[in-house]
Amino acid sequence: MKSIIILCLVAFASANLSTDSGKSLETPCPPENLFGEVEAQDCCSNPDSCVEDSVFFHTDATSRIVDASKVDVYDEFIKYANEYLTRSYEYFFLAAQFGTYSKDRAGFEKLLNGLSDSAWNRGIDMIKQMAKRGIPHRYILNKDIEGIVSSANVTEMAAVAKAADIEKNLLIKANDIHRHHSHASLTASPSCGYDASLSHYIAEEIMEEKVDTVRTLTGYTNQLKRLFKQDPKLYPLSLFMFNQQLE
Repeated sequence: MKSIIILCLVAFASANLSTDSGKSLETPCPPENLFGEVEAQDCCSNPDSCVEDSVFFHTDATSRIVDASKVDVYDEFIKYANEYLTRSYEYFFLAAQFGTYSKDRAGFEKLLNGLSDSAWNRGIDMIKQMAKRGIPHRYILNKDIEGIVSSANVTEMAAVAKAADIEKNLLIKANDIHRHHSHASLTASPSCGYDASLSHYIAEEIMEEKVDTVRTLTGYTNQLKRLFKQDPKLYPLSLFMFNQQLE
């Protein structure tokens, strides 16, 4: 009896297999596509249309974490990056005053050229930080910065004092921009400018280095002032030795 039942089941399965063998395999029609609603008939006739015609592939992806319509929240940071590029040229012109035949101060030239290279590299790095966030770079003119010109007859003390003043202003601006992007509030609008990663970058990569630079340059300035006040007649010799120290 068992053998008869097994034979009947085998025969029934073989009949169904032979009936389905002539049918073509079709893509199952999901009631709703992952990327949006698409008619089931279109999915069956053209499986690729389920993806190509979706809303997802007609919208560009973005890495911005703030409201895309209000990207001006980064304008101050962009201006700040542009100022580094501008200051790089200013430092370069100052350094050029101490590499001539009439004023050969290799130590001061090295110091100012180092500030120029550092400012340029930092400005480029900040532009890259904006690119990571999908923010296009724009050269926004800062009205607070005067035009950079190559001025002659700059004394060593004046050049170092000017560099110290520039670096101190950059530090103050970095502090203000950090406060803007680190204003954390759960109830604030996403377009308020809060960017934890950028505020961390400003604190760790810019402000820490800038504090040391300001301290060094203000120290040089005060030291030169003291040398001049102690004995103006010996100041040229003191300046020569100070230049040797910078080399």
